Amino acid sequence: MLKISFLMLLLASFLYSADVAIVKKLNGDVFAKRKSEMAKLSLGDQLQVGDILITEQKSSIGLIFHDGTRRKQNPVFYGSKAGVSTAPVFSIDFNRRRSYNMKALEKLSFESVTIRSVSIPMRRPIVAKVGTFPEWPFILIDVKTKEGIVGRCYLEPYLKNAVRYIGPVIEDMAAAFKGRQLSPLDMYRDVIGSLHLLGRQGVSVIAAAGLDMAIWDALAKAAGLPLAEMLGGTVGKMRTYNTNGLWLLPTDQLAKEAKELVAEGNFSAIKIRLGRNKLADDLKAIEVVRDAIGDDIQLMCDFNQGQTLQEAIWRMHALDDQGLYWFEEPVVFDNFAQSAQLARELKTPISIGENIYGPRSFLDAVRAEAADLYMPDLMRIGGVTGWMRAAAIAGAAGHPLSSHLYPEVSAHLLRASESADWLEYRDWGNPIIAEPFEVVDGHAIVPNRPGNGIDWNEAAIKKYAY
Repeated sequence: MLKISFLMLLLASFLYSADVAIVKKLNGDVFAKRKSEMAKLSLGDQLQVGDILITEQKSSIGLIFHDGTRRKQNPVFYGSKAGVSTAPVFSIDFNRRRSYNMKALEKLSFESVTIRSVSIPMRRPIVAKVGTFPEWPFILIDVKTKEGIVGRCYLEPYLKNAVRYIGPVIEDMAAAFKGRQLSPLDMYRDVIGSLHLLGRQGVSVIAAAGLDMAIWDALAKAAGLPLAEMLGGTVGKMRTYNTNGLWLLPTDQLAKEAKELVAEGNFSAIKIRLGRNKLADDLKAIEVVRDAIGDDIQLMCDFNQGQTLQEAIWRMHALDDQGLYWFEEPVVFDNFAQSAQLARELKTPISIGENIYGPRSFLDAVRAEAADLYMPDLMRIGGVTGWMRAAAIAGAAGHPLSSHLYPEVSAHLLRASESADWLEYRDWGNPIIAEPFEVVDGHAIVPNRPGNGIDWNEAAIKKYAY
């Protein structure tokens, strides 16, 4: 005879919010009773405050208890015989996400911004044409609303001292928003419109991008949706390549590092930096890496704008039969005519975009046929708003779109972009992120929780603050 047990699932309540359990794994039949309705749980279902969980098992009573603490990323609820901690007769493994009252979305208003800076030692220091970086700085931005919701994001300014001039610009822009309803499109329009005299490139756009990203995060949290869903896409997996190494190192160090990069997430693609003093050394680097990882792993390459046109013509043609996925930024980023010449002449696709400021300049590049592939950088393209406008241009023109840095936010945006190609993965910011997303079999798993998924690891921020 079937026996049925009931237990109220109590989830913590918040001002304008409540935790929501997202069912990630089921092992056995579990039912949720909500008011007078009962339904069998499926993957992806939400458990809400007041739900009652029910299990039906022959000769056993399923009781629910919590195994673990709130600090765990994926708390697990088990059902077992009479509440005794034996082998479970069913389990629910879920991701917790916060769902906000939709009324809060209607009246969410800008209150203030907080800016902090950290610098994190690099596990593999950057050695590239653009410089050597043993540590990596981040500018952390928290946009606070009157209703208590906080939108979060960060900027990657390359230089530690950049916070001295980027920070005040962000604060100046934020002062004009105080008390206004959060509306990223209106705010983006107003900020960009105010830059006619200062120019739409450089620090001003970087500051606007930081505010824009945080505002979108707050809105998505208010709606109880992951950012990808807020933008009309879905959460899920996104193919990604590992960019965490293979800098301009001695060639005898590359084989070991290449194998490590592939193994870090069972990646199907990694990136190498080229542009050594001698062409023979670039060819040797490619040979060493290819021998280490085999022919089934895609290999991208980046020149970091290190070639003159003459050098690029000579070197790119010599490397054109190496089976590389793309040549990234062989020449200075804003010389679209030179880049277009290389794109016409070479078989290997040309990729640019990380240094393009704003969707209008992005459109100029597409019109100039400056590249085959594009990879916007959130800090320069104009945050979420700028990205989505650039993504529409790339999609309409049929150009594959990848990302540059900012993997946590970029993964959501690629899930909402028509011509999404690759997510660039780097773990340099993981120490300050409370729950970095997973990479499984070469795919980033875009988290199913409201906003962009960024919450701070305050202990790490204290450790790396400057």
